[in-house]
Amino acid sequence: MRVVSSHRNMVPIGLQMRPILLILMLIASPIPPKELAMIQNEEEGHLIWTVQSEDVWTSEERVGLEELGIRTLRQPTSNQLLVWSEIPVSLEGVVWAEWHGSSWDVREDVFRHRIVLEPRLPLNTVEDIIEMSSSIGSLGFERLVHPDLPLGTEFEIITNPSNLVGLKELEGIRSVHPILETQGRDTVVSSIMEYGEIVHHPAWDIGLNGSGVIIAVADSGLDLDHSCFRDTIGTVGVPSPDHRKVIHVNTSIDDWDDDITDFGHGTHVAGILGCREVDDVEGHPSSGMASLSHASMLLMQDVVDGSDWKEPEVDYLLAEAFEFGAIIHSDSWGDVDESYTPRSALFDRWSVEVPWSLAFIAPGNNRAAFYEPANARNVVAVGATTRDAGQEVMSSSARGPTEDGLRGIFVVAPGVSIESARSDGERDSFNDASRLRTGTSFSTPAAASWSAITQQMVQEGWISGAVNRTDVVIHSYDSGVELNVSLANGSIPSGALLRSLMVIASDDLDGGMSAGDGIGPAPDIIQGWGRPNLSRIVNLQPTATVHDPSPNVWIHDSFSVENSRIFANQWLGTNNGTPIEQVLSEPWNGEGADGPFLSLNDTISWSMPVREGEDVAIALSFNPRPFGDAVDNLDLVVSFGNEHRNSTDPLEATEVVKIQAEDLEGISSIQVSVVASAVGAATPGWAGTVGNAGDRLGFALAASGVYRDGVGILSQPDIEIQDVGNLTENESGLSQDVGLMNNMTGEAEEEVLPSEEINETNNASISQFGSYDWLIRVMSGCLVIFTLFVVLPLMIIEGKKREMKGNDAEE
Repeated sequence: MRVVSSHRNMVPIGLQMRPILLILMLIASPIPPKELAMIQNEEEGHLIWTVQSEDVWTSEERVGLEELGIRTLRQPTSNQLLVWSEIPVSLEGVVWAEWHGSSWDVREDVFRHRIVLEPRLPLNTVEDIIEMSSSIGSLGFERLVHPDLPLGTEFEIITNPSNLVGLKELEGIRSVHPILETQGRDTVVSSIMEYGEIVHHPAWDIGLNGSGVIIAVADSGLDLDHSCFRDTIGTVGVPSPDHRKVIHVNTSIDDWDDDITDFGHGTHVAGILGCREVDDVEGHPSSGMASLSHASMLLMQDVVDGSDWKEPEVDYLLAEAFEFGAIIHSDSWGDVDESYTPRSALFDRWSVEVPWSLAFIAPGNNRAAFYEPANARNVVAVGATTRDAGQEVMSSSARGPTEDGLRGIFVVAPGVSIESARSDGERDSFNDASRLRTGTSFSTPAAASWSAITQQMVQEGWISGAVNRTDVVIHSYDSGVELNVSLANGSIPSGALLRSLMVIASDDLDGGMSAGDGIGPAPDIIQGWGRPNLSRIVNLQPTATVHDPSPNVWIHDSFSVENSRIFANQWLGTNNGTPIEQVLSEPWNGEGADGPFLSLNDTISWSMPVREGEDVAIALSFNPRPFGDAVDNLDLVVSFGNEHRNSTDPLEATEVVKIQAEDLEGISSIQVSVVASAVGAATPGWAGTVGNAGDRLGFALAASGVYRDGVGILSQPDIEIQDVGNLTENESGLSQDVGLMNNMTGEAEEEVLPSEEINETNNASISQFGSYDWLIRVMSGCLVIFTLFVVLPLMIIEGKKREMKGNDAEE
């Protein structure tokens, strides 16, 4: 059932009503009572503070702070808010501390740096910082953001790095990052990822080849006349929905690919994503460079000119993919930088706002490092295995963890000696050459291609929840046979669902080797969750009658919709801002999607009958906000018999519980629950919405080893959940100290000021805003109005009368 809202034109107060609200607040605000009296700041002029509460900050309490004149910026941890205030306000149970947690990564040999400001700063402060910065260097790119959005202004500065020292005195700068040079990262593969062997293509036999899927790729361009991509044998054709292979090529930076500029990197990557040679008119693709998802369409974004990489801000790339309906975005490039950069945060911020998006990113070919933007929270970072069906990971494949404590690698895929299309740089040669290349640049599109098959399965109804299915006759273009297949009504999946399916379908490479190191059980920093294998989630051996391809796999997707492009049309182009500002400015409460969307401490549960003799795997994925913006976390709890198993990792965006078949002997069903253990408070004016400014989280679940059609949602009285904190962890590698989450934000606090030290007699609790505060505000407002418009005029009139009497007496 779709989520329906009566607030079809809901608009955040912060954007549309702020001028009116400011006037009303000035008139109706109460005279500050003694309990909320402001105190003098020991250091005159400090403006950014952390306010630490004994409990988790809620959306209502955040609004309450704003009503006291305290501007909230962001929520680094669940019980900590970063605020802008001239002086602290005494509040019961709240500790104030000066904020000195800016992140500065200034390189002495780099003359271009990016400065990121705190979100929601007063506009005059933003202007002051930009003016001061322009006085010490030249400003390049600028992203000026509306002060009510949860997104900070960014700009580039070109100057001697020694000049940046003076900016440290300015409050409001969140981070400074060096701007480094972006670099690329360098059909046996198809067979391995279909069913774990190196011969035959059973997925192609039953029509699973990426049909109906558009894959976006940003890279060095495309040799469009290559046999993998041109429209017909004798014509290149114009990219469009009617083209055989390429729906669009963005040529705003460059318009071709050659074998000199980064060695035809983009053409090779595109071939792995979607190559089917033009003369393979029927049957299986015959060439070794045919893609697993060879029936997909490609959206190529050429971001390399004749000299180097000139990729735009990633929200422009992702927005174009959104417009064309591409969920999967392949990015085999990045800077040689291990920090969580603004680009990493932008990938995360986009996926929170536009859930029908999933970026596959190459983390590099240095096992001692893990490069951005593969260190983002909501992307798929792909390591590289060898080209055979063994368990060896390439010796130079990047490893985690990231600097922020994430595992890093999500999955691995073949990335050694990968055959794909070779560019010759000629526009009319009609070449068909191939070449072999090695690296995570090429394992990444291999994993993206695999995910395109799962997207096709969800869109066509091969994989579904417990819903009605219909017998459908399908024709396999590759095998030429017709099959009777039982399919559900399909839908557009979210990136989170594609991640969940990838996890439960991956083969554990436990026992393998990488650079002389033994590989342990998944998940780990070398293999992530393992190597994807389609046969784990779909039966690739059709029956003679009606084939039910996935009776033991069940899915649920809060973000499931019939058409994601409707939202692209609604959200993009609404103002003159950047794409991320445009989608941020359009509040969404989940209307039109399946839901549910959980608020803090919400729980939803299902009963799942298990299949005798089968292992059970359940994967939960969601999109948390960027590090430091807010704390979002969903926990997965599985109960059966007297046992409770859970996955409660505070940092990772995918939680998994696996149960061996022998542990389920005598068990007929399990209870699976999703618990919202942490949800960031909403930006004032955005309560009840989904996204970076909201306080609701959507999610995706995928389960294998269960009877799909027997799964049912549990009503609230039927749910039995123990305290998640007291449950035993399912995976030893997932348990992390919650303190790590508090430390990863980079806070550096000085002179903590408990409220009782500020003023022992002035105590007020913002948790009581909902009781009598409304009455106090109304009465105070009336008093102000009465004083201004009644008492004061009477006093003036009385004074005039006395003055007249005095004049009469003198006469």
